[in-house]
Formats: sequence, C-alpha cells, structure tokens
Amino acid sequence: MFQGNDSPLAKAEEIPSEAFIAATGASIALSLVLYATGRKQAAQFVGLWAPTIINLGLFLRLLRR
Repeated sequence: MFQGNDSPLAKAEEIPSEAFIAATGASIALSLVLYATGRKQAAQFVGLWAPTIINLGLFLRLLRR
C-alpha cells in the first residue's frame, strides 16, 4: 500500500519536536480559556489532548533513533 517515504508514519517523523511542544502548550492554553469562560466540559476534553500530543511526539522521537 504505502512504500518508502510515502507512508504516513514516515511523513509524521519529519515533524519537528518543537511542533509537538507548541501544540501541547496551545492545548493547555485553550483549555484554560474554555474553563475561564465557563465551558468546563469542553475544557476537560481539550485538556486531555496535551498528554496525547506529547506521547505522540515521544513515540515519533523514539522511531527516529
């Protein structure tokens, strides 16, 4: 199906680590804004993105080794 550098995983490995850190920070900031504006369920949902994003970045970093 996918060959060589055409695979989604190969493309994901090209994303710099800083992008995952920035996305995690943005998720936390958005969660705080949502919470401050009274949208607590949405804040909890968005807040759960942070560990997922960081773990994805760590997984891809391990694959680069």
